[in-house]
Amino acid sequence: MKTSNYDRSMMERYGITCEQESLYYYKSFQYGNLQDAVNFAILEGDRKGKHFTNKHKSAAPVLQSGKRE
Repeated sequence: MKTSNYDRSMMERYGITCEQESLYYYKSFQYGNLQDAVNFAILEGDRKGKHFTNKHKSAAPVLQSGKRE
């Protein structure tokens, strides 16, 4: 949702802040944390006989916050 100029001025006037939250989707599941979505996808793949590999081994590990180091 885009914040209008009026909304921004009211936020500034009253000291109101806004933060956006990232949501991650795997099939019909929604996660607030990327690593949780990845873990479930891997777990489900293992149960179905699919073994996912990490093609991006050089990438920074994902922290619990869902952000990369």
